[in-house]
Amino acid sequence: MCGRCGTVCLRNVHQFKNGKHIVQRENCLLCGKCVEACPNSSAHREGGVLSLPTKTMSPQSLMEKVLPYLSLCDGITLSGGEALLQGQTPHFLKLCNENGVHICVETSGLLDSGLYEQALPYVDVWLFGTRVLTDNNSVFHTEKLMENARLLKKSSKKIIPVIPMVPDVMDREDALSRILMLVNEIETDEIQLNPWNLFYDLYYAFSGIKCAFLRPSDDKISICETEIRDFFKKKGYKITERGF
Repeated sequence: MCGRCGTVCLRNVHQFKNGKHIVQRENCLLCGKCVEACPNSSAHREGGVLSLPTKTMSPQSLMEKVLPYLSLCDGITLSGGEALLQGQTPHFLKLCNENGVHICVETSGLLDSGLYEQALPYVDVWLFGTRVLTDNNSVFHTEKLMENARLLKKSSKKIIPVIPMVPDVMDREDALSRILMLVNEIETDEIQLNPWNLFYDLYYAFSGIKCAFLRPSDDKISICETEIRDFFKKKGYKITERGF
């Protein structure tokens, strides 16, 4: 046993005792560093000593995999981060379009405009992020969101703004006014609200990283969500909400 996996792992997943390789899977974050370090494994093939529960597939193979299940639902939503950053996503979207599959794509709204242009012909619904404020450069974020919102609007497809309800951030008066400006630019009567993720701190804990900020109190979370919900209800918007 070379022990290379244990050297690169930051979570103490791999231990070597009495000539045995002990894997503490409860500590694993599935980062894949150990797979790449292992001379008998590879993240790009199956059957190695170490492997991840993921699989690299071509757009055609993925289409063949999911197509039989699409009779059970209305279509496909690409989410889980920025799907458009995957180089083969436009090809997969094209295959979906050719097979009559309804496509929804969730995005932060902050990507390079060229990525949206590639996907525009195939996407039916956009779930469009509205994170107008950051600690770094809120002006850049707002302008980029507006730019991409105008671009997507040209396609005449449905765009649903998604508003994350973050206490002391998205319920601020300046944030709400910028979000409203963005929603008006999109020209929609429907918005989606994202409630505060009560389990957000688990991501930090599992990554071994100190939380960027303390968990808001239940009262703050409730006040924030009520203020944002009431703000847009008074404006006459149809509201849907996600659940965790």
